[in-house]
Amino acid sequence: MKTDVVGRLLFNVLLLGFPAYFFWNALGYTERARLVPILISVVVLLLQLAVVVSDYLEAARSSGEIESASAETPSLKRESLQVMIIVAWTLFYFVAVYIVGFLLGSFAFFASFLWSCARTSWLTALGGAFILGGFVWGLFVKLLSFELYSGVLFGAARPLL
Repeated sequence: MKTDVVGRLLFNVLLLGFPAYFFWNALGYTERARLVPILISVVVLLLQLAVVVSDYLEAARSSGEIESASAETPSLKRESLQVMIIVAWTLFYFVAVYIVGFLLGSFAFFASFLWSCARTSWLTALGGAFILGGFVWGLFVKLLSFELYSGVLFGAARPLL
């Protein structure tokens, strides 16, 4: 097996520990407080398991255990560029939430992501962002009565952590 494929597989297996820890930790919360952390950790755990299985299959293919359907694999340079783009989008989301708050930061992130990466029109991107914003507001503010982080720009006195 190639070292980078095995390294990525091991890293993703280690990442399974984060949602598992959040799930285990949420079990100690009160009944009302544990709903969202358990829901999120289960979804993240399932998605991370899908990544681990995908990496395992890729590792098995690269070692010759499974015949590859296509001999073409993306070059390391292209893969590194994709990882840097993902990291940049993630940082943009965290900075947007920190500065303008959770609701507006999510709106800005989703609209700009749809417009630039999904290549949708601005109207479609803004419509999707409004739908997401309405869903987040309805779920967290109205249904669960959470106070969302308002951002440093709108008077949050302390950082998120």
